[in-house]
Amino acid sequence: LIEPTAENTLLSDDFNTGASSNFFPSDSFWTIGTVEDANGLYLTYPEDSDGAFYFHNDGESWYTTNDSTNSILQSQAIPYTGAGPVFFYVDMYFPQPYGGCASGGIYSEDASIVVSTDNGANWTVVDSTFRTAVTWSGYYAYDNTEANWHTLMYNITPYIEPGIFNVGIHYDDCGGNWSSGIGVDNLQVIQGDETNWLSWERLSGEIISGDTMSMSLSMMPQQDQNEYETATLYLEGMMMSQAIDIDMITDPENAGVDHDALPNKYALYQNYPNPFNPVTTLRYNLPKDQMVNIAIYDMMGRTVRNLINRQETAGYKSIQWDAANDAGVSVSAGLYLYRIQAGDFVQTRKMVLLK
Repeated sequence: LIEPTAENTLLSDDFNTGASSNFFPSDSFWTIGTVEDANGLYLTYPEDSDGAFYFHNDGESWYTTNDSTNSILQSQAIPYTGAGPVFFYVDMYFPQPYGGCASGGIYSEDASIVVSTDNGANWTVVDSTFRTAVTWSGYYAYDNTEANWHTLMYNITPYIEPGIFNVGIHYDDCGGNWSSGIGVDNLQVIQGDETNWLSWERLSGEIISGDTMSMSLSMMPQQDQNEYETATLYLEGMMMSQAIDIDMITDPENAGVDHDALPNKYALYQNYPNPFNPVTTLRYNLPKDQMVNIAIYDMMGRTVRNLINRQETAGYKSIQWDAANDAGVSVSAGLYLYRIQAGDFVQTRKMVLLK
C-alpha cells in the first residue's frame, strides 16, 4: 500500500484554512466548517473531528435540494501522464441512518465516489456502497451515536486515462428527500509506481462485536509480477488487539492466494499499535528456517523481555508483547527498543509504551 508523501501527492487538502483552491462544490449546499458549524438537529459529528471539513447540510436542521443530481464536491483538473497507478484517499462521515435511495424511504440518501475525464461533463461511479455507521445486532443506530469517521482508499486508475481527470464526492438526497448529510475531510490524490499495486478500500473504521463490515483488498499488477505480497488488517478493542495477515500471490496465468508462499527477504516491521497500551504486535519475515531471537530493551540497553529464542520455520510471523518483563511484571511507560537476530540478519526498532 502506498503512503502519501510530498513527492507523490498530486492533490491534497485538509480544509483547515476554511477555504480550498483544490476542491470546489457544484452548488451552495457544500460548506467548509467545524463540528459546531456542521452539527444539525438530525446529524451530529464526533467531537474529535479533525478541524474544518467539507459537509453537505445546512448546520441547523434537515434540508432539501432542488437538484441533487449534480451535487458534487469535485477536484480541480489533475494532469495524468499514464505512468503509475493513482489512488484517492478520503476521510468520510456518512451514517446514512435511513438507508439509500433504493429503499424508497422519505429520509433516504446516497453518496458515491466519482471520476471524470472530461472536466466534469460526465462522471463515472467508482463506489456507492460505503456508509460509516456501525450496527448493533444488525440495526443501524438512527441517532448516529455509533457512527464515526472512516478512511477510504480507492485505486482510480481503471477509470482515468492520460490527459486530465477530476475526482469527486457525489451526494444525492434521492430527488428532494429530507436527508441527513455527509462530511468529508483530508482528500488526497496520490500517484504510485510499478511497485504500488495493492489498494485497500476501507483503510480504517469501527465495528461492533458480533456484526460485520465489508472491506475490499484489490490488486492490479502493472506488469507480469510473480511475487508474494501481504497486507495486514489490525483489529483493536478495549481488551485486545490482533493483526491478521492477508496473503496474495500473482503470476501471469493465475491470480490467487497461496498460504505456502514464502517471503523473499528478512524484515522486521514497525510494531502496531504504536504508541500502545498495553499490548502491541511485532511482525517479521523469515525467508528460510532460522534460529530467531527477539528481545525488548530499555533505552539503557538492558534486556527487558526475551520474546523468542528458538528455531523457527520460514514464513510471515508475528508476536505480541504485553508490556511485561521476564518476571511478568508490568514495565513503566516510555521508549523501548525491540531487536531481531535471525542468522546474519539483525534489525532494531523503537516503540512507545503509554500508560
